[in-house]
Amino acid sequence: MKKVHYILIIGLLTANYVFSQELELFPRHNLKKDIDVIYYPFRNGLQMIEIDNYSKYSFHQMQYFDKGYVPPYHGKKVNEYFFRDTMGLIIKSFNTNCDHDSISKVFNPVGFVNRNNHSTTLWNDYYQIGKLSGYYDVYENSNQGIIDSLGNIVIPITYKAIIHKPNCFLVNKDKKWRLITINNFQLHAGSFDDYHERNPLIFFTIKNKLAFLYNYQTGMKNDLSIWDDIKMLAQGYEGLVWVKKNDKWGLWNYNNNTQVLSFDYDSGSYFSYFFSKEDQKVIIVSKNGKYGLISLAFNQPMMILKCEYDKIYGSKEKAGPPYFFKTGYITTEKNGHKLEYEINELLLAKTKIN
Repeated sequence: MKKVHYILIIGLLTANYVFSQELELFPRHNLKKDIDVIYYPFRNGLQMIEIDNYSKYSFHQMQYFDKGYVPPYHGKKVNEYFFRDTMGLIIKSFNTNCDHDSISKVFNPVGFVNRNNHSTTLWNDYYQIGKLSGYYDVYENSNQGIIDSLGNIVIPITYKAIIHKPNCFLVNKDKKWRLITINNFQLHAGSFDDYHERNPLIFFTIKNKLAFLYNYQTGMKNDLSIWDDIKMLAQGYEGLVWVKKNDKWGLWNYNNNTQVLSFDYDSGSYFSYFFSKEDQKVIIVSKNGKYGLISLAFNQPMMILKCEYDKIYGSKEKAGPPYFFKTGYITTEKNGHKLEYEINELLLAKTKIN
């Protein structure tokens, strides 16, 4: 009987170990203990060679992740880049102080390739971006720039910080943020105090006020400084924001730069509810101190409750915290009376009337 117990205990311990390895936040086998040298295919008579120091530095940091103390790292933290011609001569290099003749003798013979695709960093991760393109951080003193996979400096090495984003870069200089897109590598005209993101959007601010919007999926740019104020809607309303002009609020679609609702509403008009279904997407609006309900089902605005209620809010499954919203229902209060509506029935009734 004891033998059975021992076998059972060993089995449980083994299963627990395997399970914990699978759930490990930073799997050890994915981290590089040794420095890799990456050889890319020749392009325009040049071969790019990358010494991947960053992965070893990352391994050093991660292996002490749960120890509470990370010993100093004495190696190089940034990757080194070399470009050699068909004769094996190093033509140019970045992030290194190695002698070109000496390092040439260490590299593999001309024509050796061990990676076909170029990669670039994004949020400290790597993602493949094709055989013929790639953008890499290079440094001089305390400044940063960007080169492409031919060793061309596409962003001057003059910035204090450069953030990689899909199809663009955010650059910082003199404590101001600016936008550079990869289609022409030209600075956008504006400079901004800060930025924040809401995928795929980057919002730039000046003195804590939204001033400029860039969509890195579509490439669309919008000047937000024309509005007196802007308020974001809840998740599920991508493309729509409340904008203020002359002390009144309207709804604007920043994807196609069009007005969705006219400037008829006051400051209570930026509450929104999204009940997971497209036909249950509604916003609460306020006019002259009274509340109404507008459906945005399939991006077609329709007033389904006029602005004549003292309060409108999402129906709750039960009273008292925590609140659980009742999917697809809304509650109104008027002259002390509460009434619950199903959004689909309101929308259907309105559609029949129209």
